Amino acid sequence: MVANTVLAGSYVHRFDGEKLRLLNLTGAILKRLNGHAELTGTGDYHLPQQWSLAVFNNPAMYDGFIYASRHATLSKAVVLFDRAQSKLHSASHSVLIRTPGYVTVARKFGIVGI
Repeated sequence: MVANTVLAGSYVHRFDGEKLRLLNLTGAILKRLNGHAELTGTGDYHLPQQWSLAVFNNPAMYDGFIYASRHATLSKAVVLFDRAQSKLHSASHSVLIRTPGYVTVARKFGIVGI
């Protein structure tokens, strides 16, 4: 359960801009880099922070990385580093609970406003 005031104060932001350079840390690629599901399947952020720092410091200068979502394990999520900011600009934003598809997703994940 989530307070209605929290839901009403949450937004969905969309961005446009230049193509981002993202390292894919999912599936076989993650395994080849000696990674595994603990990268995102843990509440302890020490290991994910180490991976994030390693990607940030990589000479390839990635703008961020793609990883398996902890809460929607069949989906992917993205981390963006500060250096990606110059490549992006805000395209639009909407209140979360008024965004098309919110009701379907809220039911799927059991999000109930109180």
